[in-house]
This record gives sequence, structure tokens and C-alpha cells, in this order.
Amino acid sequence: MALQTQAVLEELERELKPCPRCGVRQKLHQVWIQKKDWGGKFTPENIVNLCQSCDEEWRKYVQEEKVDTSFENLKEYFEKFIIGEVAPKKRVPDNIKALRELGGLRVQIAIEKVRYEGRFRARGKRLDELLPLEKTEYVKRLITNGKVNNWLKFLLSQVAEVKALKTSLDKEIESLLRNFPIWEFYLKHIPGVGPYIGGFLIGTIGSIEGKWCEHTVPGGDYCKICPPEKRTIIRPGPLAFPSTADLWGYAGVGVENGKAVRPKRGEKLNYNPLLKIVVVRIIPQSLDYRKNQAPWSPYSQLLQEVEKKELEKEISRHPDKCYICEEEDVVNLGWKCQSCGATFAFADYEKALEHHKREYEKELELVKKGKKDPKKVKKHNIAFAGYCCRKTLNSPKPHKFFNPAHRQQRVYREVGKKFLSDFWHTWLWFLGQNPDIAKNWRIMTILNRVRRALT
Repeated sequence: MALQTQAVLEELERELKPCPRCGVRQKLHQVWIQKKDWGGKFTPENIVNLCQSCDEEWRKYVQEEKVDTSFENLKEYFEKFIIGEVAPKKRVPDNIKALRELGGLRVQIAIEKVRYEGRFRARGKRLDELLPLEKTEYVKRLITNGKVNNWLKFLLSQVAEVKALKTSLDKEIESLLRNFPIWEFYLKHIPGVGPYIGGFLIGTIGSIEGKWCEHTVPGGDYCKICPPEKRTIIRPGPLAFPSTADLWGYAGVGVENGKAVRPKRGEKLNYNPLLKIVVVRIIPQSLDYRKNQAPWSPYSQLLQEVEKKELEKEISRHPDKCYICEEEDVVNLGWKCQSCGATFAFADYEKALEHHKREYEKELELVKKGKKDPKKVKKHNIAFAGYCCRKTLNSPKPHKFFNPAHRQQRVYREVGKKFLSDFWHTWLWFLGQNPDIAKNWRIMTILNRVRRALT
């Protein structure tokens, strides 16, 4: 296995070579120091290998600075351009700053969409019972072609402009992402990761700046000699983080004293709250959504592994007391169908499975008869319901813990952390660093598919 992964990396290194100016591993193009419309000839001394971004910056520099376009003069300026003496590279390029803003806006729209749908769903259901849409005077005039037949669809149709805005933003983000090898040769090939997630991650992580001292190297620990105020070397993007723990801390998924970091009243947040939402909610949900459609994906397999581990951990450990009120009489709630709410004793797992199979077959039968939309089929998944103290078992607010919702949060947090770590290490590799990614089967699975597509 180690030999195979090493061969994959060597083959990728042959296809994706470091740009002589920016050092990023990517597919280089043959370009001409002196373009044909400047009078250039396609001679060997005029041809260089450069990435698309640096080529565009070179052309822009020549035109804006009105450099004499004779070949001897251009060649001299080009050599200075390569080492950064003229047209110096910005620490944080404008396209990364643009991705940060566009990606952040797109994430905010996705969050607001979920909030609106939740509010509209509850109110729409109550309105359908109290005042059906077809009985209203004003609204029924707006109903066209039978597409809107209940309050929820009508309410959501009022924010259709947001859907158009999402599409426009996704296209703009995707056009900016084409210049980033980490997107073209990694993120783009992961099922469930679209342009707006990729754009937000690249824009957010890429716009960070960290201060280092001359004794440390990217990927290592901070120097133990130099205090923070003595660190003067600024390294942008993924190089700003000395370790995975620092990256997790910036994303708000770090651990302090064995416990997850939580916001404290009156204290300023020391992490990026929007990045935390993306890491622990949006990314895992997107990966989970594609789990059955792309079973080959390493992140589909990771989700299943983490789910199994969390379930086994909870089942095997019956708590001695309630985690909320410390009541010692704790009840095992058994199994529950997440679609219809049917409950089964913990010992009746076989009955729960029979229920799952029977109800799912009924749903498929309705689809065959044309009585149900295939997209609305319920699978009647069976989940371990967790525990509750007997004192509050039948009360309006029972003290339930280790339930499916809590378990899913832990699964999503674990998967999000591993995804963020994989993304960071892969980006470092594309930037010409040498993280040991050959031992990471998830990264190598994606890069192997990229390698097959390139060759």
C-alpha cells in the first residue's frame, strides 16, 4: 500500500509541477515572455513554463507599467518578476479576498434559508389547517399553473429571488476557483463539496496571516525561545498555522482540558464562528447527503465508521446517573423509528428491523402505483433512542441524553474536524510543502482518482 501511494504522489508530481514564481504545484502552461502581438517569435529562449495566474499577472504588469516590449528588456524584467523584485506578490491576493467575501455571503444565505424554511414550515402547516390557501381572497389570485397549492410553497415562492442569487454567486465563485489547484485537483472531486463550500474554505483559510520567528518552519511547532511579540515573519494562508491543533482552534473545534471549546459570556470569541458552522454542520451534512450516492467516497466510509463507533460506545456504556439532574435510576429508551416515531424495547432489535423493512416496502409499493413521489420516500431508519432518568421520563421536558440528535452532533463534529485537517494538509502539499499525506487513506483516495483523470 505504501509503495502504491508513493507511486501516486510521484506521478502527480510529474503532472503538477511547482510554478517558478509562486511555487504552487499545478499544471503549468507554455507561455511567451514576449507575446506575438508585441512582435515576439516562438523561439526556445522566448518560451517559459508558468501557471495561469502568474502569466496573467505578468501580462498585466507589462501593460500597466508600459514596459518597453523589446525582447531583451522584457527578458530582464521577467527575471526580476520571477524572483519578486518587480510586481511583488501580495501576501493575500485579491482573488482570495474576493472568495472570502463571496463564500461568506453564500454561507450566510444557506444558513438563513434553513431558518426561513423552518419558520415557514411550522406556520404553513398551521395555516393549512385554519385557512387553506384556495379559500383566501388575495393569495388565490397569485396561484398559477397549480405549482403552489399550500401555504409552505407559497411562502417559499416569495423568496425565489434568493435562489437566483445563490445560483449567481455559485457561478461567480466557481470562476474564481479555477486558478486554485487545491480546488481543481482535490476539493472538486469530493462528492458533497460544491463551489460555495470550497470557495469559503479557500477564502477564509487563505486570508489568514500568522506571525512566525526565523527559528520555525511551517508545519512545525512555535519556537520555545521567541515570545509572540518577537515573531516578525508573516506567513499567509495555510502556512499561518503551525499545527492541526492551531487550525482546529481557529475553527472553534479545538479541545481545552479535555473538553470542547465553548463561548463564554462576556469574553470575545477566539475563533471564527462562521467557519465553525461550516465545519460542524454544513460540510458534514453535505457529505452525509451524498453518502448513499457515492459509497466509494472516503468521507462516506468515514461517516459510517464514526457513526458505528459512537453507537457502540453509547450502547456498551449504561450511565450510572442522569447527566442533567444526577438521578441514579436511568432508563434505556431502546430503539425508535426516525420516520414514524414507533418505539421498541432495547431487547426487541429484530422487531425494529422488521418494522423498518415492512414500512419501507410499503413506501416503495406506493411509488410503483404512482401514489407517492419517489423523492418523498421515507426509509424508516431505526436509531438507538438513548437514555432518560425515570423521574422525568413522562414529563413535558424529559432529561434525555445520548439520543440520536446528540449522537449525530458528535459524529458531524468528528467528521468535520478530519475533513478540515485533510484539506489543510493537502493544500500544504500543493503549496510545495511536504506533509506526510501518503499515510492518509482519505487524501490518497481522492488524489488517486485525480491522477487517473490527469493521465
